[in-house]
Amino acid sequence: MKSYMKAMADSIVGTGPLDVEAFENTGFDPKFVRVYSNNSASALRGALLSNYPSVTTLIGDEYASALARIYRETDRTTRRTLVGYGERFPELIGAHLDKHNLPYLQSFARLDRAWTQAHIAPDSATLVMQDLANIVGAGADLESQTLSLKPDVKLVDLDWPVLGIWSKLRQNEAISEAMELNQNPEQALVWRYQNEVISRSLSAGEFAFITAILQDKPLGEALNLAIVALPDGDVTTLLPKMVEAEIFQPLTGDTDA
Repeated sequence: MKSYMKAMADSIVGTGPLDVEAFENTGFDPKFVRVYSNNSASALRGALLSNYPSVTTLIGDEYASALARIYRETDRTTRRTLVGYGERFPELIGAHLDKHNLPYLQSFARLDRAWTQAHIAPDSATLVMQDLANIVGAGADLESQTLSLKPDVKLVDLDWPVLGIWSKLRQNEAISEAMELNQNPEQALVWRYQNEVISRSLSAGEFAFITAILQDKPLGEALNLAIVALPDGDVTTLLPKMVEAEIFQPLTGDTDA
C-alpha cells in the first residue's frame, strides 16, 4: 500500500488522486488533505496566470485556469518557491493547439516566459565601451575576444510577429482595433535595462550576431555572420549599440563595474 505521506504529497501537488485507503489506521482524516490540495492548486494557478499575463488576457481567465490545471497535473518539476513557476507552459500551449486553435498563442507565452526570466535573473556587471578600448590599447586582438550575455538577456525566436501586440498587453494598453497577423518569424530580445525589463525586435544581422555570441564564437566571426545575414545593412554600429544596451558581461579578467 502507498504510504500516507506519499499519498498526501501526490494529492497536494496534483500528481495523483487522493488515495483514501492509504490513510487507514493513521489517525489522520484524509478530508483535510483536500483542503491542502485546494490551497496548493489555487496558489499554483495564481502563480502561473501571473507569469503569463498576455496569454491570460488573450484566452480569458476561465480557459487559462483550465490550462493551468492541466499544467499542474502534468508538470513533474519540484521547487521550493513559486517564483518563475511555469517554465514549460509554452510547450503545453503548443501541444494543445487543437483545443485553443490559436497558433500564435505559444509565441505570446514564450515572450511572457522571457520577461519572467529577465525579471528574476541575478544581477551582473556590465561591459562598457571603455573595456573594449582598453583591450585595443593594450595591443590585444579585439576580434578574437569572446563575449557573453548577461544572465537577464533572453533571445526569443518567435513563429509569429507578435512582439508589438505583446508589449501593449504587458503595459495594459487597450487594443482598440483588430490586428491581422501573418505567420512570419520574428526575433526579439528581452532583457533588464536599468532595473526595468524591456524588449525590442531584432534585425536579421542582430539576430545572427547574438546567436553567434551565444555559441561562443569570437567577436570577429560573430560580426561576419551578421554581415552575411544582412549584406546590405550597416553593421559598423552594431557592436556599439549592443554594448550601449548593456547586454554583455565584462570580459574575463575585467574588474566588476
